[in-house]
Amino acid sequence: MNKLLLSLTLLLVISGCGTSGQTSANSKQSNSNDCPDKPETKLDIKNVKSIVLNNQTTTESGIASKSKSTGYAFEAQKGQKLKYNTSADVCLWVYTPDSELISTNVLLKNGKYTIQISAPKGSTTFELAMNLDGAESATTASNNTSQSSSTQSSERPSPAQMVKDHYIAINNRRYQETWDNLSPDFQRLSGSANAYGDYAEWWNSVERINIGDVRTVEQSDNRAIVDADLQYVMKTGRTATDENNRIYLIWNDSSKKWLFNSKRKS
Repeated sequence: MNKLLLSLTLLLVISGCGTSGQTSANSKQSNSNDCPDKPETKLDIKNVKSIVLNNQTTTESGIASKSKSTGYAFEAQKGQKLKYNTSADVCLWVYTPDSELISTNVLLKNGKYTIQISAPKGSTTFELAMNLDGAESATTASNNTSQSSSTQSSERPSPAQMVKDHYIAINNRRYQETWDNLSPDFQRLSGSANAYGDYAEWWNSVERINIGDVRTVEQSDNRAIVDADLQYVMKTGRTATDENNRIYLIWNDSSKKWLFNSKRKS
């Protein structure tokens, strides 16, 4: 049986559809099972495995299906090139640290990238070989760079990804984790002596959060601004759009992470 070799030298939507040979990311197959431009299923953070990539090939295996996506997350530096290939009939998408789909194998930002994998139909097993070109040179260049404010800013985790992960954690009822993502000033906003209890009680009244577009508007050394399109589906059946969609983050040096400091309407 013929297998499709996906040699992914560019990172666009890939679809293997019963042909043989070599297909680059910017050539779509003229088959009804083509992969969509954007994933049709949401990638659950619980199905994302963190891996370490360098210039040595790393191979991961798993099961891809049309109804459930699998993902791999890895840290990369600006200027590195991501290469990967698989003989399986699967669809792949690659996201930047700001949760944007990318269309080139040259990584333009420092931070955590995510590969999302699904099947065009049914389910299938796969093996995915991956590596980062320029890993050693990029690391050397980073070590030789002075610790300027711009370098510190670019090396910090993506503010947009932090916000997205925060609301995914709320959907999974991990309230203590998300409470710790709030600055002390934000935690005190309720004025209640039982602030955490009130916080957990309110989120328990929400059936789920529909997470839309999440994007970084501005980022500096210790502050970032993120716009997030959020809709709350309450357990009563009512839905409400979060009008305070602009989120102001501050960097916490002790915990080495972004914290919610305030929210306003953009």
